[in-house]
Amino acid sequence: LIVDAVLAIAFAVGFAPTLSSRRRLGRLGIAVLILGAFAMGLVGIFPRTCGAPHTYSAAFFFVLVPLGLFIIGSAQLASSRVASGLFTFACGVLMVVVQLIPWPWGDRAITQLLAGFPLSLWLFVFGVRLLRAPAS
Repeated sequence: LIVDAVLAIAFAVGFAPTLSSRRRLGRLGIAVLILGAFAMGLVGIFPRTCGAPHTYSAAFFFVLVPLGLFIIGSAQLASSRVASGLFTFACGVLMVVVQLIPWPWGDRAITQLLAGFPLSLWLFVFGVRLLRAPAS
């Protein structure tokens, strides 16, 4: 999780220029996403046996990342990038919905793994787009 957090922060910094048409909204979304990624790193530093630090770190991750995706999606929609904005928004919604479903297993780790999948999908899709983008 610590390595994932570092990579997600690096991705967010590299992705930020694509949101330049709506500077403030895009910057806010990137900042919130970076804070959420930092919280993910803290989950790796504080295992479940640490109690409250782990719980708060996980809670911050599962609040900040979807919020960051909602803001980034809004910036994309405001820039007339409807498909990107809706996809980004949908990934944030899925992260929240998966957390709210009463799953049959009692272990939160499986639910948290499932809830993190939309973020992974979003990072993958936009990472591929950045790789395919012409160099400036």
